[in-house]
Amino acid sequence: MTKSGNKISPEQPSQFTERELQRLLRHSYRPPQRGGKGRRLSGAGGGGAREWTQNEMELLGKFSDKETARLLRRSFSSVFKTRRRLGIPPQRPLRRWTEQELRWLGKLPDAEVARRTGRTEEAAICKRIHLGRTKPDTKEPPPWTPREEALVGRFSDAEVGRRIGRSAKAVLSRRRTLGMGTLFDRRLEWTPAQDKLLGTVPDEEIARRLGRKKGAVEKRRQALRIPSQNPAYHHWTSEEDDLLGTMPDDELASRLGVSLIAVVARRQRKHVPSIDARPDWSPAEDKLLGTAPDDEIARRLDRTAVAVSLRRRKLGIPPKSQRFHHWTEANDSLLGKIPDRECAKRLGLSRKAVSDRRRAKGIGSAIARSPAWTQAEDALLGTMPDADVAEKIGRTAVGVALRRQALRIAAFTAQQAGRAFGE
Repeated sequence: MTKSGNKISPEQPSQFTERELQRLLRHSYRPPQRGGKGRRLSGAGGGGAREWTQNEMELLGKFSDKETARLLRRSFSSVFKTRRRLGIPPQRPLRRWTEQELRWLGKLPDAEVARRTGRTEEAAICKRIHLGRTKPDTKEPPPWTPREEALVGRFSDAEVGRRIGRSAKAVLSRRRTLGMGTLFDRRLEWTPAQDKLLGTVPDEEIARRLGRKKGAVEKRRQALRIPSQNPAYHHWTSEEDDLLGTMPDDELASRLGVSLIAVVARRQRKHVPSIDARPDWSPAEDKLLGTAPDDEIARRLDRTAVAVSLRRRKLGIPPKSQRFHHWTEANDSLLGKIPDRECAKRLGLSRKAVSDRRRAKGIGSAIARSPAWTQAEDALLGTMPDADVAEKIGRTAVGVALRRQALRIAAFTAQQAGRAFGE
């Protein structure tokens, strides 16, 4: 109620004056930022998510969630979830369909049902479909007469539909029912010249040249058992097969313009042994095996990861992997002395691997604690938004908020900001 005795309506936001909003929300009220001369309020909204006050929660359910969100300057999702969490019903609860309204569905047009029930036409349509009822104005097509069926097949479906007042789709369905489904088939016969084009270029190019669909070209090519001309797939010739095994795979791949995997797969399929152009393994290279992952060793020695893995297995050296790590006494001595994140970074492992190993050994975690709060830092709490305090003293906004709540210091509000700037 306003001072004049009028009821506050959410459909009339102009009735809410600055004084009325301040009276309703009290210290939770946030005055709108105004442009023009002077400085803006940089921290009027707080550093993070604002806590719900008792005055704000009392407004839930009195207006629509959208209007409440506008008044409180919160998001619609925040207002909706808070109201549901507190068990407060909405301002306009969903109205159930009565027996009389349900009898109208399917008998009257949807627009008429919506007008009588005061609902939207979409709501009437959804309810009618949910009940499995058809539209009342739906008319069954008239049966086919012998005269109409005599025209089917003599002309095109569109021409027959135009003459008898039916759709071309309905004529097509009737023609197939009468056993004339292959009439007016636009599929063209393939000529020998067109068949010679199959497989020479990609199917998309042939379809563009012949004015056919890509699916039709692909189906015809597969029927003739002609391989596709795919730019991503290399068709090996007999001359290229003769080069397999005569040079390293990477060199042959570079010469033919294909990937190394394609050359290796083709060589293995032809049962051709490979030629290793790399020099023999030196003792210094063997010492590196197992000290780092295989891909890292391969990058250092300019070898392939497969070659490094084969050499390591031949020498019986366990792998060095982030997934399969062989823990040593020196590794275990770090557990619990430094945080898991730092230990994982030193050993080149994941944080979960270090945490699982520490728990398996029954060692407690070493938590990196933040420094103690000083009196100067406590004096800043509540004088500015938590985010600004956190940025100034080098702490997190969550830590600042928890410290402020532990000391029972009120959060920084817009009124304090207004007084600070003389507004």
